Amino acid sequence: MAVISKVAVLLTVTAYADDPGWAEWEAPWFCHGINCPIFKSVKNMSIDGQTVEIREYESAMWSATVIPTTDLETAEHIGFERNFEYISGNNSEDKKIEMTSPVSTFIQPAQGPYCTSNMTVSFYVPWAYQPSLGAKTGPPKPTDPALHLQTLDKMTVAVSSFGGHAKEKVVIAKAVELAKLLESSNLAHDEDNWFFSGYDDPFRLTGRHNEVWIKLTDYQN
Repeated sequence: MAVISKVAVLLTVTAYADDPGWAEWEAPWFCHGINCPIFKSVKNMSIDGQTVEIREYESAMWSATVIPTTDLETAEHIGFERNFEYISGNNSEDKKIEMTSPVSTFIQPAQGPYCTSNMTVSFYVPWAYQPSLGAKTGPPKPTDPALHLQTLDKMTVAVSSFGGHAKEKVVIAKAVELAKLLESSNLAHDEDNWFFSGYDDPFRLTGRHNEVWIKLTDYQN
């Protein structure tokens, strides 16, 4: 098996967003040659020896399903299957849709120890269907009532990246670490909710890439 090199993938998307800075965009290496959400890397910060990247994401459409559970891996499994069925043709046009990256999970923690969290597992909609990129037609509609299309507004997030196969304990620890770094830097952020984004299928052995995102609420570039 060839070793996957961490060389930037030179994917260029012609974007028609209001900001001309989106006109040409090179996808990072961890997108592995498939469509992924467009962002600007605003700043790399070193906080207590840890690297935190500040990104600005353009408004984007995702297919999404909400899983009420307290287990991240359960949510990812159920959510992946629902989204994969959708792109495999379980949609209003019986049409296959290309796979994208990452698989994103938005975690809304429960308000008490015996309550259930909401975890929204999403696939990024391909560039050809993205309204913010000038798409004239949207993607096929889901036929599974548990799945829906949603648009996430433009947002600025703090990102912590890490490799390996992301187990739940590791992911949660990374999220806690990032939240503490933001607090120590007095960066206003969403103190409750966060995202986990995984860019690789389970069989990729090397060059794996995972991220935790926390939304910044009042970031001034």
